[in-house]
Amino acid sequence: MQQMAALNPAISSLPNCHHAPPPRRRNLVTQPHAVKLGGGSGAGRVSSEFSSTIGRIIDEDEYRKARAEVFRKGFDVEGYSVEGMSIGGHETCVIVPELKSAFDIGRCLPKAVNQNFLFITHAHLDHIGGLPNYIATRALYSLKPPTVFVPPCIKENVEKLIDIHREMAQVELNVELVALDVGETYEMRNDIVVRPFRTQHVIPSQGYVIYSVRKKLRKQYTHLKGKQIEKIKKSGVEITDTILSPEVAFTGDTTSDFYLNPYSSDALRAKILITEATFLDESVSIQHARQHGHTHLFEIMEHAQWIRNKSVVLTHFSSRYNIQDIGKAVSMLQSKLSAKVVPLTEGFKSVYSEHEEERMSEQLSGDGECINGRRYKSSPIYDSDGRSAKKLGLHRARFGRRGDQDGLNSLEASQQEQLKEPINPPPATGFDHAYFQSYSHLGVHEEMIKDTIRTEAYRNAIFTHSDHISGKVVVDVGCGTGILSIFCAQAGARRVYAIDASNIAVQANEVVKANKFADCVQVLHGRVEDVEIPEEVDVIVSEWMGYMLFYESMLESVIVARERWLKPGGLILPSHATLYMAPISNPDRYGASVDFWHDVYGIDMSAMMPLAKQCAFEEPSVESVSVENVLTWPHVVKHIDCSTVSVQELESITSKFSLTSMMRAPFNGFAFWFDVEFCVQPTDIPLISDPQEKSEVAVNHKKRTPSLVLSTAPEHPQTHWQQTVIYLYDPIMVEQDHVIEGSLALTQSKENRRFMNIHIDFSSGDRRFVKETVLR
Repeated sequence: MQQMAALNPAISSLPNCHHAPPPRRRNLVTQPHAVKLGGGSGAGRVSSEFSSTIGRIIDEDEYRKARAEVFRKGFDVEGYSVEGMSIGGHETCVIVPELKSAFDIGRCLPKAVNQNFLFITHAHLDHIGGLPNYIATRALYSLKPPTVFVPPCIKENVEKLIDIHREMAQVELNVELVALDVGETYEMRNDIVVRPFRTQHVIPSQGYVIYSVRKKLRKQYTHLKGKQIEKIKKSGVEITDTILSPEVAFTGDTTSDFYLNPYSSDALRAKILITEATFLDESVSIQHARQHGHTHLFEIMEHAQWIRNKSVVLTHFSSRYNIQDIGKAVSMLQSKLSAKVVPLTEGFKSVYSEHEEERMSEQLSGDGECINGRRYKSSPIYDSDGRSAKKLGLHRARFGRRGDQDGLNSLEASQQEQLKEPINPPPATGFDHAYFQSYSHLGVHEEMIKDTIRTEAYRNAIFTHSDHISGKVVVDVGCGTGILSIFCAQAGARRVYAIDASNIAVQANEVVKANKFADCVQVLHGRVEDVEIPEEVDVIVSEWMGYMLFYESMLESVIVARERWLKPGGLILPSHATLYMAPISNPDRYGASVDFWHDVYGIDMSAMMPLAKQCAFEEPSVESVSVENVLTWPHVVKHIDCSTVSVQELESITSKFSLTSMMRAPFNGFAFWFDVEFCVQPTDIPLISDPQEKSEVAVNHKKRTPSLVLSTAPEHPQTHWQQTVIYLYDPIMVEQDHVIEGSLALTQSKENRRFMNIHIDFSSGDRRFVKETVLR
């Protein structure tokens, strides 16, 4: 044993292998000790005996638990312990002791030996290399042969691998090898089963979901008494349904495609999702991650809406990063998820020591980019033909938009001359990159285009203003699929610059070519803050509006485009925007989310109500509000003129309100919606100092100005924006003519300027309330 331990350090660290357990606890009542107090050798001897006896009071089980806790690493999530080690390209072995399961085994960790079940996701050595050692070590300690699950396509080769080790070591390696295919179910215990799901790596791979199993009495028998149910059961009738609840999902190495695969939905609703995040920042592109069969953190952030897990455990970090990088990445992802995000960093070591990192930073040129404490040279962005498009940074687009480009070389040649001085835009952050990437998903654009109210309003506005567009130069800020750019080309524009920072720009460029507008529409892939246009423009078109109008802060990019390129007196579509708010009543929503817990199958679960309120009403809700549920006339929170509004003006918006209820009803929260207006900027309003007189002149002038309105108000046909509701935790009963007054503050989040902090301070009667939340 000692010789073998010397050859295999892992064996020497196995718990309870080289330590005799302490003696069983003795009964101190039947074996009293006369303890002599005082000095001298006798006192020392008696004290030693007493200490020895106290030491023996810990029995074997307690000792093992205490010792295991001292040596234990990992963390607890959702009632399970997660331990192990996972370093991209080096080794992965993740252990869940409560399930007696280990996932992959690049190296045989001591804790893995005690697990009866091993799930192999694919055949790369950093995920399967420790398999023979695992089987042999279990045999060494007389543990029963393990059950090892593998993808069917590698079972034959795994058997050969084990046979080779049998022959070389001349030992019997007993193992139950199970080829479990996607869609098949294996019963691990009578209350636990496992099913694989499809993942995408550079070689065949699959993930695993472990389910808890319980029986539930069928609904048609719930009213019967025990003896009646027993009688039916004895007659051979199946009276229960089998309920599978996904507990733990493990992906192994995979691209992010599994997030969008409906057959992987159980993995995304398991209590715990253990998944890879090999690459964490801009130093490695998403394309590179996909080419190598891995997932980039930005992709997880992009697909955050599909993640329904309670906890997400991130693994398989590239050793190019350090612990600080991982911490920052976790914080970024946590801001997008309601699930708890935990990194598995046990034993993680970066390939860069501090000295090496400093040396690398010094060697890189000044145009490098400092990311997470290390400096990298700027990575180029490539167009669809693989040509270097130079580092253009990224821009957003309301719902992801921007594109590839033809004629890029000629554009780069003209970038030496700037028509307007840049306005010192802030550099793109990790949040920005994740935001841009989220709009690469086609589903987002499909939802917007299918919103006929929105799309037709823009088309009508463009053609209504064709006399201002025909023969002119247009910039489309956040072009997405390019549909608004093509509308402008159809309206006679001489040149359209379609700008988008997300990868949807590549497809936008193909759409432009397919519709034979390549001579007119030029797609530029990058942020408005970074790309260059070789001429001034006459018109800016942009669908920049987010939930509650200002969410996502895309209007800032429109302002940047206006300051950089728009000619004096140029047209901006839409030209004006207004945000409204009003108290609403929605007792049905409150009843469904909170009152439900009063009586659940005859059980009083009122104790769940505080948590239910927090879960249902803590954050803003995007939903449709019926006009009948609006309690007051709407209040104008903010009206903006897109030709004059500034970036600083949008950083903090405040408004005081006093609203009178038109009915008796429960007051459940505040609803927000907006209008945008498409009209030619008035140029002949006289200069008037009196605000009231100026307002009246402007209104009269406005009546004579051609205008189109896109409204998201409850009384209008619903759009994909719907309305945004800030719910109160408890309803307030209001009477007709009851006054609700207070103040509202909307501020950009310091954590991520695309998020919106919402603070409402209001009074109802003699009671004062404060509601704070974040639209993220």
